[in-house]
Amino acid sequence: MIGKPLVSVIVPVYNIEKYVDACISSIIDQTYKNIEIIIVDDGSVDDSGRLSDEWEKRDHRIKVIHQENKGVSAARNAAMRICTGEYLIFVDGDDMISNDMIESLYQASQKTKADCIFCQYEIIGPNEKEFHSTKEIEDEGFIVNTEEAQLRLLNHIDIVSVVWNGFYKTALIKDLLFIEGKKNEDVMWRYLEIERCKTIGYISYKLYGYRMREDSLMHQKFSLKDFDNLEGTVNRADYIIKHYENLRDTAITNIISDCTTYYIRAKKLLEGEEKKEALLRIRYYRKKYPVKFKEVMKAKNLSKGRKYLVALACISFPLASYVKFWIIDGGNKNLKR
Repeated sequence: MIGKPLVSVIVPVYNIEKYVDACISSIIDQTYKNIEIIIVDDGSVDDSGRLSDEWEKRDHRIKVIHQENKGVSAARNAAMRICTGEYLIFVDGDDMISNDMIESLYQASQKTKADCIFCQYEIIGPNEKEFHSTKEIEDEGFIVNTEEAQLRLLNHIDIVSVVWNGFYKTALIKDLLFIEGKKNEDVMWRYLEIERCKTIGYISYKLYGYRMREDSLMHQKFSLKDFDNLEGTVNRADYIIKHYENLRDTAITNIISDCTTYYIRAKKLLEGEEKKEALLRIRYYRKKYPVKFKEVMKAKNLSKGRKYLVALACISFPLASYVKFWIIDGGNKNLKR
């Protein structure tokens, strides 16, 4: 490991005492040893903070920050301000990574010379204690330029709006802090991070274990706060429209597609003034970003699924919303009051 650069690992922790040990164990057991681990206890009221302190005593590479509860964005920002690694990764405190994740991403970055590298992830259950990488075939990886990466992000091809499957050059993103107080903050950060990179790499190995648990943010009841995600989609579209004319249709149809998702959730899960406000927001975005059937069908850089969904929305927005809900999203198994 002599001569290899330091990699910073940022781990936000909040009321996840059941998962802290498995998460930190998966990080300290990395085959790549030259790492610093910054755990940010975001005002936990359970044993998460104490467990983090115990890990700090056991491994000199670990530093723990305790702060009042401000949210995951503030926790990540606190760590980014003090990290010293040449490279940086994010690991949520209830997830796990394969013991060769950092080594694999580092090797891929050296081979491709990309400014950032993404890997695949696998969903793991709430009680799993270990996670191992999935490498079914040899993967040389590939690299794309910034515009192609933005297109893949908009079409959800290989690159998605999460931050924890990436390996970043710290110098490129150290001052790109997360917007605090927002839900689904990854959407508002990922496209800006990509914009700072000239080349973006991708490998198909599943190196990150994303834990699906009932009390996670993804499973909390639907509210107007969830519209932060739609706001992020709109902000991203505004940026793309301004800087990438070829991706204009892709960005706008991304908004309409997301609106169909939120329309059903608002109709089924919200009530009273909150429901009224949600539907007004959706109506506002549809009016601000109009789409026409013929233009959608002729548009390039759209996945077939997106094209047909938005084309249907031009004919009947409610029908398109229900089609997406039942056929694409799997129906009411995804809904929670």
